[in-house]
Amino acid sequence: MGKIVLIGNTQLVVEAIEEIRFHDRESEITLFCPEGILPYDASRLNAFLEKEISEDELSYKPFDFYTQENVNLVLDKKIIKVYTKRKRVVTAEKEQIPFDVLILEDKGTIRFADIKGTQKKGVFHLKTFADVKDFVESFSLVDVIAVEADSLSLVKAACALQAANKEVILVSSTNYLLPKSLDRHTAQALSEFLEEKGIRLVMNSSIVEVLGDAEVKAIRLKNGKVLESQIVVLAGAYRDLTLFEKQEDMPIESAPTHTKIGEMFLFEELKESDSAEKGDDFEDILLNSNEHGRVVGAAAIGQVRDFKRPLREVSLKVFDAALFLAGQTKQQGGCIEYLKSDASTKTYKKVFVKDNLVVGAALINCVQQQDEFKRYIEERIDIRSLSNHILEGSQNSNVEHVSQEQSRESFESQAFCPSSESLTGDSKQSQEGNPSHPGINPEAANT
Repeated sequence: MGKIVLIGNTQLVVEAIEEIRFHDRESEITLFCPEGILPYDASRLNAFLEKEISEDELSYKPFDFYTQENVNLVLDKKIIKVYTKRKRVVTAEKEQIPFDVLILEDKGTIRFADIKGTQKKGVFHLKTFADVKDFVESFSLVDVIAVEADSLSLVKAACALQAANKEVILVSSTNYLLPKSLDRHTAQALSEFLEEKGIRLVMNSSIVEVLGDAEVKAIRLKNGKVLESQIVVLAGAYRDLTLFEKQEDMPIESAPTHTKIGEMFLFEELKESDSAEKGDDFEDILLNSNEHGRVVGAAAIGQVRDFKRPLREVSLKVFDAALFLAGQTKQQGGCIEYLKSDASTKTYKKVFVKDNLVVGAALINCVQQQDEFKRYIEERIDIRSLSNHILEGSQNSNVEHVSQEQSRESFESQAFCPSSESLTGDSKQSQEGNPSHPGINPEAANT
């Protein structure tokens, strides 16, 4: 194969290297790490932010790994240009490094969306270790922090900051939290927990300007209102792709995991399905699928490795509440919802079913059932084989796949009768019942 160059700083490039070395022990591999540290596990950045792990614990592999795999590890040089047609990368010192194959996980400098004042000190995105580290060193010195609430990772960060006794303002551009991942009812349950713990929610607005001289002093919202804040965390950050020279005549091939331009392979943000939009609220979960790196590594050396999209899954600790999301978590595409909540125990379960198969779940304070619901989704369990315990919480270790005819017979002989309650404990029954499920009350909420 010759010379293989990788540019990146997360576990994705490491997984790509391991896949390459599985097939090819001879090619020369060079890895440039733009952040100047060993590749890290990006899924654990929040844990570093919350001081649960150290910088050393964040590293995905020890230094010895790169020696054992015969990888030329470069931590002290920054790539400023990529010439795809000439197969060269150029460092800040003007050194040109040739390649036969190039794999890019880090595709350029992170820029902010069109918001005035983002160049000020105190504006962060928390998408890289370097940014998170700068943030950790800064936030202890301030009192008020404004966070855009357009991703689960930033909601997680807001909770950690509030737990550190900071005044947190969570700004959402929509009229309920995380609409790409949550329906209105689940989002309302989450909002209640956040507000109960003192996080200020500003809904249906957005940050249009960061105010201050050299440092952040306040934010201006879309409606013109100004709120004090010494730090701002913005969701609208993107790679500027200025590394590449334009080559319109280069052949381009697209795959769910990557884009191939000549002999350059660019990691792409994963989508839940081919029809889904990018920029999903689960981006921090999907992007960090280790299998993603393996698939791109294989493709770069002409091998084929089938890619199975990871189950959409996230656990979010909201102070003393535990939010768990898996699979499809809002009503769409003929999906039916089943809801049970209990105000006295502060538990909440919403199950999403399509064609009688469990396709998703949103749980609050139901930690013991999380693995159970994951199994239902991954094994495509028919809800009619589950009896009423799916919402009541009793364990059933004997659930098996059954045919449609068997499922129908099994279902018709069982009584499904969990109640559907609102968060305040009031009885709530959908007007759109499912006649084939006489005892369960599906909530067909307009989301």
